[in-house]
Amino acid sequence: MIVEFNDREPLVVNARRNNYFRAFSKDIILRPSCADCNYLWKHRVGDLTIGDFWEIQELNPEMFDDKGASVLLLNTEKGSEIWSKIENGFQVKEKTLSEGFKYNHRRPIRLKPERDEFFRRFREEPINERLYDYNDIINKIKEE
Repeated sequence: MIVEFNDREPLVVNARRNNYFRAFSKDIILRPSCADCNYLWKHRVGDLTIGDFWEIQELNPEMFDDKGASVLLLNTEKGSEIWSKIENGFQVKEKTLSEGFKYNHRRPIRLKPERDEFFRRFREEPINERLYDYNDIINKIKEE
């Protein structure tokens, strides 16, 4: 992951080992609204929806590069017009909605019990210490 700044050198982070990324990917630090989301599957309010295309290697192995692929939904005519102006700059494979969501959320996520514990301790202890506790990769390496 690279975070670019206007006034300094980019920050380069191995996202898979990053404490924040690990806690996020394990659904520990999701917003409460994720458990009450009304905008999953076909229920969209924006012109475009951009997200992760989970398990792209199952449908198009040639598009899997271990960096991720995105899914783009054209929800309105305006979204289609915007896309038509920029689509030539992308490598695209059309898929059905069912294919795009086969490994993605079709219903709101259930908040994990660990989330409550994380946020209770978050108010009392330094954030990086809390995030570190949920970094399964670093803790596994430490145990070995």
